[in-house]
Amino acid sequence: MIKVNVSRAPKARIAKSYQEDVSRIHNYIHNKTGEGNDFLGWVNYPQELMDYEFKKIKTIANKVIKDCDTLVVIGIGGSYLGPKAAIEAINGLFYESKVKIIYLGNTLSPTYTAQVLKYLENKKFAINVISKSGSTLESSIAFRLVKELAMKIWGPKRYAKYVIVTTDAKKGSLRKMVDAEGYDSFIIPGDIGGRYSVFTPVGLFPMAVAGLDIEEFINGAKDGIVNYSNENILENEAYKYAVARNLLYKANKKVEFFITYEPHFVSLAEWWKQLFGESEGKNGGGILPASLNFTTDLHSMGQFCQDGSDLFFETSLVFGSYQEDVIIPKTLVNIDNLNYLGNKPLSYANDVAIEATIDAHFQNGNRNNIVLEMPKMTTRSLGELFYFLMMSCACSAYLLKINPFNQPGVEIYKSKMKEILKK
Repeated sequence: MIKVNVSRAPKARIAKSYQEDVSRIHNYIHNKTGEGNDFLGWVNYPQELMDYEFKKIKTIANKVIKDCDTLVVIGIGGSYLGPKAAIEAINGLFYESKVKIIYLGNTLSPTYTAQVLKYLENKKFAINVISKSGSTLESSIAFRLVKELAMKIWGPKRYAKYVIVTTDAKKGSLRKMVDAEGYDSFIIPGDIGGRYSVFTPVGLFPMAVAGLDIEEFINGAKDGIVNYSNENILENEAYKYAVARNLLYKANKKVEFFITYEPHFVSLAEWWKQLFGESEGKNGGGILPASLNFTTDLHSMGQFCQDGSDLFFETSLVFGSYQEDVIIPKTLVNIDNLNYLGNKPLSYANDVAIEATIDAHFQNGNRNNIVLEMPKMTTRSLGELFYFLMMSCACSAYLLKINPFNQPGVEIYKSKMKEILKK
């Protein structure tokens, strides 16, 4: 279970007066009575996944692994951030796999897109295009471009075997393409929004191609359902985190730095930013989610965190043990004066850096620091972490009297852009 430690966040210590609000929000979520309740399908979805769905995902993933060297995941926002975060969190940044996973349709950058297309020219690649509506401009353009290249590589008749579509069950342009071209397809449930979709085929299929144990990942989400479905604020760590954030928001802390200490968790932080930013940033309110990766960013943003303006709080994700470790060697000639670390694991130095940083920011900088404590990053614990954060986010947004599941501001830019482009 994830533990929320607020010992170094004095303005975030749990107030019993929140229990009534939390109980009401618990009812909103679990009885689907709150605003946006038509997008609460994620709450129990991990328990509802059937064996045949796992089998279908793994069957198509194995076909890609057998025949291809690359999978192009086309999507933007929740359509790619969840699987990317999961794959990197478990496999790291330099993992060896038969199939390399790359991402497209997450930008309109002509340079990046041209470079990806050039990279794919001599690859045997499959395509996983992900969009519920099928009309997201970035993804639609990318799919058109990559599909044209796939036809050249596989042939105009054979290429369709290597296109996998993840979209709405009945409507949208991608569903029409599936019906017309015979692509393999997975369904994005209509009651689950993109940023809450990592437990659906949106996340599971790319993860399966990358070699992750998707059943173990879903078992972690099921652990989350058990651990974070209690309305008692003193027993539900997800609600504790939500309340701590709300207390700090009321104390005029308008920015949250989500801090990780592993480079391969950067994409996890990007997913977290979308989850909270798109869920809470409405009606002129919400906490601005930002992320930092220490110790790297201690040599840039560390100065601001220690001595800059007092508009933020920190949330640090820490682990009791590491996925991998190395030993710092002891040398006969101690020119670099590091022999005091000789024969010690690098994790020892990182642990000291974590403790020293949190204490320095709290004791000397007077910063509030929430610490999310986990025993170890595993496929199963990652599933639980995703669920924990989703539940915290839903509760946090409802505490702000905000619908956690819509994104009206995003739709404004989309409509304006299409209007201008069509002219």
